[in-house]
Amino acid sequence: MDVGVFGGTFDPPHVGHLVVARDALEQLDLDRIRFVPARRSPFKEGPGAAPPEARFEMLRRAVENEVDFEVSRTELDRPPPSFTVDTLRAFSAEAPDVRWTLLLGEDQWRSFGEWREPIEIGRLARIAVLTREGRDALERAPELGVPFVQVPVTRLDVSSSDLRRRLKERRSVKHLVPDAVREFIESKELYAPC
Repeated sequence: MDVGVFGGTFDPPHVGHLVVARDALEQLDLDRIRFVPARRSPFKEGPGAAPPEARFEMLRRAVENEVDFEVSRTELDRPPPSFTVDTLRAFSAEAPDVRWTLLLGEDQWRSFGEWREPIEIGRLARIAVLTREGRDALERAPELGVPFVQVPVTRLDVSSSDLRRRLKERRSVKHLVPDAVREFIESKELYAPC
C-alpha cells in the first residue's frame, strides 16, 4: 500500500488543500492520503487562530466524504512542537509494509534543509514536491542529496491566512471551504473578531 502524508496546520482546511491532495493521489498512484494536522509547527510562532481540536474536527469534516482521505491524530496526541521525522517514525512502526510518501509544498521544500533530520525523513518516505504547473522544484532544491519527485498540481488562489482574515471581517467563505467546515466555523464562531 502507498500512502501520502500531507501535514500542515490546516487553520482552516480549504478546497485548495483537497484539490492538491487529490492531484497528488492520482499522479503518484497512491492508495490513500493521510492528513496530519500539527498541534504546533516548529516553524510557526505563537498559537494558531483555532485550537488543535477544532482544526482536527474541521479537517475530519472536510474529508468525511472522500474515501481515499483520512485524518491522523498522531501529532495532536503528543507534546508540541511537531516534527515530521517523529511522525514518519511512528507511521513506519505502526505499518512497516506501507510505502510512505511525504507531500511537500514548494515553500516547505525550500526550507527542508532546516527541518529536524531531513536525511532520515528521506529514508523513511519518498519525498514528493507539489509544484505549480510549469515550475521546477530543482531550482529550489536544498543541497542535501535527498531524492524527490516533482508533482505538478492545480493551485487555487486560496490560503488559510486569507480565509481567517475574511472570517474576521465577517465576509463569506462559501465555496472556499467545504460546507461542513463552514458550518462548523460558524457554529463555533471560530476566527470571529474579538
